Amino acid sequence: MKSVLSGDYAASDGDGRDTTHPAEASSDVTTKADAHDDNVDTKPLPEPTTELFVAAGALVAERLKGERAGPSQIKEVLQRVVEQCVALSR
Repeated sequence: MKSVLSGDYAASDGDGRDTTHPAEASSDVTTKADAHDDNVDTKPLPEPTTELFVAAGALVAERLKGERAGPSQIKEVLQRVVEQCVALSR
């Protein structure tokens, strides 16, 4: 096997991890019905609320602040929060 730096890889067991091609996962995916596929106990997700958008926006703004983002980026996030809250209240 040549080194990674030379650009050549050796395929060892066919799982795709040792080559330049991504692994093929479709053979590992089943389309057979599962016992829980038609679970009647599942409930739909609740409608999004303004509180959800405010909390998510605050989290994103905090992360941007931690990454030393500029005030314009933080302002854009907060503006989108306001827009979503207005849209939800209609």
